[in-house]
Amino acid sequence: MYDTTTQDENQSRADNKRPVGSHRPPLRPLEADSLLCPIPKLCDFGVLEAYQDEIFANLVATEERSQPRADYMSQQSDINYKMRAILVDWLVSVHLKFKLMPETLFLTVNLVDRYLCRRVVTRQQLQLVGVTGMLLACKYEEIYPPDIKEFVYITDKAYTREQVLQMEGEMLSTLEFGLTFPSAWRFLERSVRLADLEETYRYFARYLLELALVEYHMLKHRASLIAAAVTYIAMKVQHRESVWTLPLTTATQYTETQLQPAVKDLLVLYQAAPRHTLTGVKDKFARRDYLEVSKLRLE
Repeated sequence: MYDTTTQDENQSRADNKRPVGSHRPPLRPLEADSLLCPIPKLCDFGVLEAYQDEIFANLVATEERSQPRADYMSQQSDINYKMRAILVDWLVSVHLKFKLMPETLFLTVNLVDRYLCRRVVTRQQLQLVGVTGMLLACKYEEIYPPDIKEFVYITDKAYTREQVLQMEGEMLSTLEFGLTFPSAWRFLERSVRLADLEETYRYFARYLLELALVEYHMLKHRASLIAAAVTYIAMKVQHRESVWTLPLTTATQYTETQLQPAVKDLLVLYQAAPRHTLTGVKDKFARRDYLEVSKLRLE
């Protein structure tokens, strides 16, 4: 049900072309400089220096409104946190296969979690919720979103086009068309620049961030805290000393002490990843284009 591998699809992606009938242009590989910033000129905080503090203060002030409840699984009778983990791990693979923008993945998971906070679903519906969440996120974030038929195909035709469209309307209605939210990705964009991390450790911070996406219990931490915590860990790995400076404390609004609960949880996820049965994130960051950072070992 969650298999993303098909011969025709692989050939199409390998040729860097869209399936016949699609109007999307050929995909171009991202440059290294766009790793943490899909549109570098817009994300250049030097350009926004006069406004960046106010922008991020607003993100922090509004993130709680779009934060899924950390206990929402208690209201679900047919699904559990393990099924959610399987779904998100699969969505990571689909996101990679479609070569989507980073923010699309974080919005997808947020939409799924917020929907599940408000609606009880069956295990048969769970993948439909996930794939529809990604469809909505693509329409919101991508210049050339995949067609609905591609999402139907990636589910091995477990659902029809009509079912996806019906769920799309249901999700939008349930979420009151509220798609905008301050994700951990946006907070990470700023913190890694302030931390002046090298490219390898930027990828490493992103690896930890996506490990946290899969883990339901990480919902107890705010997105801004997780982003600051993965930056802190990456800095420690790069510099091997205490490096959480006053500018970082001021910018993130977290002291080194406040980071520690999230840091401990992230390190547990990192240490468990090599033995975990869900390998989507680990395999993704073991690729050469991600500098194989999932193979890094902390001393």
